[in-house]
Amino acid sequence: MLTEAGINAALAGLALGHPLHWFESCGSTNDVAKQLAAAGSPAGTLVVTAAQTAGRGRAGNQWLAQPGSALTASIILRPALAAAQTAQLALLGGLAAQRAITACAKVAALLKWPNDVLFGGRKVCGVLAESSFAGDCCEWVVLGFGVNVNAAPQLPATVLPATAVAVEAGIPVSRLQLLHALLEQLSALLPLLGSADLSDACNAVLAWRDQRVEVEGPAPAAGVLLGLAPDGALQLRTDGGQILTLHSGSLRRSG
Repeated sequence: MLTEAGINAALAGLALGHPLHWFESCGSTNDVAKQLAAAGSPAGTLVVTAAQTAGRGRAGNQWLAQPGSALTASIILRPALAAAQTAQLALLGGLAAQRAITACAKVAALLKWPNDVLFGGRKVCGVLAESSFAGDCCEWVVLGFGVNVNAAPQLPATVLPATAVAVEAGIPVSRLQLLHALLEQLSALLPLLGSADLSDACNAVLAWRDQRVEVEGPAPAAGVLLGLAPDGALQLRTDGGQILTLHSGSLRRSG
């Protein structure tokens, strides 16, 4: 069970996760974190809830989670980041989650561009990155994490099927252990933000690489997924041999 005292004790030695704002229930941890960031809360501020009632993902999609079995948390960062580098924000959170989940499950998870973590074709985690800029200077970033830890919600047939870390691991997984691993990985990866090294690290665990995929969004496209560009954009090779670089969209495997 997650408790405020338990979280504070577990995260005491970490660089991130302080101060902690704990809620038994809240609408969206990202909304709370954005309010705190706008009010001047420092980098590392963490918002965690036992039950999130109005979670959301990219493009306003609803995030569904089993109460008491998911990890729902958001953290405030204040990186020196240019507006042109914002595509890396979701990748930073996604890669940290992929590494933490893999470590806790002892089964390799993959990163689905730009912000999901998968086991096979099953979604176990989503990341929502939101930010505020003053001109070209980043004021704050909020990374929100929703991880199915010990049970997977029933999702509509139109989206990827869901799984849970414990389902893939074959044993119960501590949400506190996963939160610790997540913040540890995030702290280790922060120095890569803004560099091509982050995209290189993501490419090593990228789902569906060298497979045929489709991208839905403002610029629909289909082709073979080549990997990520240095700035975090997706690169495809079309049937005609053209190399496309896409900065937004929803990715799915063809067929």
